[in-house]
Amino acid sequence: MTASNDTGKAARYLLGDEIARGGLGRIVEAFDKDLDRDVAIKLVIDEGAPDLAARFAREAEITARLDHPNIVPVHDFGEITGADGKRQLFLCMKRIRGRDLSSLIADLGRGDDAMRQKWTRARLLGVFQDVCHGIAYAHSRGIIHRDLKPANVMIGEFGEVLIVDWGLAKIIGDPNPRKVWRSGQTRITLLSGLAAGAAPEAAKSKPARPHAATPDLTYAGEVLGTPAFMSPEQAEGRLEDLDARSDVYSLGAIIYTILTFRPPFAGDNLAVLIGQVARGAVPRPSEIAEIPAALEAVVMRAMAPRREDRYPSAMDLHRDVQLFLEGVRERERARLEAQSRCAEGKRAFDRAHALDKRISEEDRRVEDMRASIPRYAPVAVKKPLWAAELALKKLRDERIAALAEADARFGQALSVDGDLAEALSGRSELHAGRYLEAEAAKDAQGMALARIALEQWDRSGKSRARLEARGRLSVRAFAFECDCLRPVKGFTAEFGREPGVAWRDGEPRPGLAPGDSDRLVPQLRTG
Repeated sequence: MTASNDTGKAARYLLGDEIARGGLGRIVEAFDKDLDRDVAIKLVIDEGAPDLAARFAREAEITARLDHPNIVPVHDFGEITGADGKRQLFLCMKRIRGRDLSSLIADLGRGDDAMRQKWTRARLLGVFQDVCHGIAYAHSRGIIHRDLKPANVMIGEFGEVLIVDWGLAKIIGDPNPRKVWRSGQTRITLLSGLAAGAAPEAAKSKPARPHAATPDLTYAGEVLGTPAFMSPEQAEGRLEDLDARSDVYSLGAIIYTILTFRPPFAGDNLAVLIGQVARGAVPRPSEIAEIPAALEAVVMRAMAPRREDRYPSAMDLHRDVQLFLEGVRERERARLEAQSRCAEGKRAFDRAHALDKRISEEDRRVEDMRASIPRYAPVAVKKPLWAAELALKKLRDERIAALAEADARFGQALSVDGDLAEALSGRSELHAGRYLEAEAAKDAQGMALARIALEQWDRSGKSRARLEARGRLSVRAFAFECDCLRPVKGFTAEFGREPGVAWRDGEPRPGLAPGDSDRLVPQLRTG
């Protein structure tokens, strides 16, 4: 890769404060005076280390090949004279104003309610899908990232999602593993298959450091990448086995972290942590958080220990996440539709209840008119009665129509969401009312039909408890002067089974055990 000359660089870029730092370099905010725009400039921390310079140049070369909306774009690369007068490598990139996914997940994991309302699971999965798009594009260009993790996913202020830090990236099957980049003072050898050490021998001889591990820290040596997010083959140092499926594993680890707010592996000892990853002992995310089985299956397939068992590509993983989200959206649409139908049913049911009062009043008025108007009264006198009877019939017809509409709407709601409590309760109350009407009319068949329907919909048992509620029996005894009635020695009242439902404050409480106050005791009055 040919670097830009230093001529005019110091004058073109106005460097500002440091905004980030990693193992390879530090990033400072800067202003491009030629193009009048804010940029970010990455500078090598230790210019004297040839391995870091090689990784730095390699990152510039690879990132420049990737032109995708979800991959941070590179604007310039070369050497620049710093404030101390020393020349150092720089990489000019898009200035991303926002935050990384790792810090966002950390805030969500601390239980910030406002953050969780803003960053729902569906929205986070949308971010993850953007990452899948970017990685799929890189794979199509023959490049694997090898250090995918939440800290390397930036989320901009306006929703843009960008994959950053391609310092460990590898070109799969690069026929020219060593390329030399020359500048005025530096000669750097680029290692296509390594990108993290000065030479393959160094990588093979360096053991993983057995000290305290940080899940988000990238280590170089025999093991390249971030232990908590790397694939088993990467943890074992089998660099020749790394391919697109290795990145798919890391994508699985990212979605695992999104769902549980913690990385799939954690530990204080780096060697132990890498051993856990190499064994593929991934704890199921459902052991940590409530996660739908379909989504957990996606995570576990992406993080399968064997490459052959993983998704073959990032887009295949994206597809299954999309299918899950579409199912969530369909369930949400169905829930809203069910609630809407149920609300319509409740309004119709309330309308029927309101008509009950009007019907009762009109019925009394009609009965009074019938009692006051003789059958032989002239037509002119009977016309008000007939008009009142017709009005009463219309009210009853309206009530029947309202109840039928309520029943239909509750049924429509339950056909969409069979467990909607409001619809179940509404239908239960409706059939309980029909039972009582049939009972008042001494319609045994109607009572039986209403009872069967009630048993089907009253899952809480509340409406049945109302029908089986305690009654009140009043007995009034009279003393007759004549001896026409034969006296008896006593009075016996027999009752059926003991009550199975407790009542408190005038309401049935199916969850409480009945007490003495709930027993059926008659009240006898003499007079």
